[in-house]
Amino acid sequence: MDKILVISGPTASGKSGLALRIAEAQLVVGRSSLIINADSLQIYQGLPILSSQPSEQELEQVPHALYSHFASDQYSSVGMWLSLVKEAVEGAIKEGKLPIIVGGSGMYISKLIDGISEIPEIDDEIRNEARQLFDNVGFDKMQEKLFDLGGDEMMDKQRLIRAYEVLRK
Repeated sequence: MDKILVISGPTASGKSGLALRIAEAQLVVGRSSLIINADSLQIYQGLPILSSQPSEQELEQVPHALYSHFASDQYSSVGMWLSLVKEAVEGAIKEGKLPIIVGGSGMYISKLIDGISEIPEIDDEIRNEARQLFDNVGFDKMQEKLFDLGGDEMMDKQRLIRAYEVLRK
């Protein structure tokens, strides 16, 4: 049975260092590893200080995946990350590597373990329309629009916009 190691915890708790030490220990027993990002900031390029991305030396020591994967202005979602992480894990296992998934984004880890509801891909036109509408009318009016489309009450901006996008599709 193939194994996947998941390391999660609060910011600055030493998750990345632990992953590196485990990967180095794997090398001692003749097995290599792939450290896979599960942090919602580290997936973006250009945020190395804010997100404590791996150093060049660490990247040379052990292969890493899904760090600086998207440009800072690109849209990403948990669903996109799950697809990418599945591909990375399958590739690592195929190569005989131990996949080590590391991150502090609880939602990423939760959805990896518990799964995610199937939500259709949203066209950029609808996504832009939803954000523009929210900016123009605000939370309360946007919630009314959602009710008109058959949606339920949403508690935060992100979920409200996402629900509008899905129902608008």
